[in-house]
Amino acid sequence: MLTKVGLHRVDEIGTVASYTASGAAVWMGLTVDEWGIIGVLVGICLGVATFAFNVWFKMKYSKG
Repeated sequence: MLTKVGLHRVDEIGTVASYTASGAAVWMGLTVDEWGIIGVLVGICLGVATFAFNVWFKMKYSKG
């Protein structure tokens, strides 16, 4: 017989399994073109973040 704690554990396992299966379905369902788009977007975001960090760094250390 399952107790309240046991039912809570089953619920947690079910949630993790559900999210894992959903993530795997999305992961396996993307085409090469879609992965290319994701790569380009990540590259652009990293480039903008690097630029912003460099500007901040130069402004911070050029004052002294």
